[in-house]
Amino acid sequence: TLDKILELHKIKGLRMIITLKSIDYLEELKREIRAKDEKLLLMLKNPLAMSDFKEEDLFQFYKENLELFFANVNYHEYSKFFSGSFFPLNETVLKHIFREVNGNPREIIKYLIKIFNDLIISNEKLEDIIEKYQ
Repeated sequence: TLDKILELHKIKGLRMIITLKSIDYLEELKREIRAKDEKLLLMLKNPLAMSDFKEEDLFQFYKENLELFFANVNYHEYSKFFSGSFFPLNETVLKHIFREVNGNPREIIKYLIKIFNDLIISNEKLEDIIEKYQ
């Protein structure tokens, strides 16, 4: 709820990103915050509009973030072994995601999270999971 989110502002150094479907929702959010405590409006920054991805943007986003993930867990050989692929996914899966969500960046991220949750939690073989998303 909004009250819980507003309580988080007390945590020093915390930054939050909130995604909204339209600028109208931002105005509604501002009204609700103003009704609770006008000073809290100072924590809101100007909104950034995210334009839809092109297919190539998705490929680049996926590769860059996967490489960053593996670097953060000190597996620097990922790019050496998989630089020419989209492992553990493949180009067909990424194209399917792109078509399913019409290039919407928020929905692409949600879809990727769903797939990776399946990969981590499921007892199915990688090939079987990937096949579901092609």
